[in-house]
Amino acid sequence: DVRRHFDSFAWFCISQQWQSIDVLKGLLTKLIPNEREQVKEMRDEELVKRLHEVQLHQKCLVVLDDIWSPDAWDSLCPAFPNRETGSKILLTSRNRDVALYVDPHGFLHQPKCLNQKESWELLQKK
Repeated sequence: DVRRHFDSFAWFCISQQWQSIDVLKGLLTKLIPNEREQVKEMRDEELVKRLHEVQLHQKCLVVLDDIWSPDAWDSLCPAFPNRETGSKILLTSRNRDVALYVDPHGFLHQPKCLNQKESWELLQKK
């Protein structure tokens, strides 16, 4: 399990309808569960600052699942340190352009689509 290499772990599904405050609160309550009540009361600016601080002081793995647009990343980006901290962000998107927008030099994995036979075999394994 890759999570054992990190102090904290958070996974948040962004989807098409999202609010930055919900994403930030969701990530923070997973990374620092003992501060859940304080996080509930924070405003946007405080959430961004606290999430940034947590990643500077803890080795965090953050998964941002299913980002649909560059705008979504632009609103969340200030919460993530842009220097090497030991923390890592894993981003998934259906849109290759979003991934390239976030990091043109980052690792981009595009899984191939299964054909009908492969899909049926996978379904039968469940």
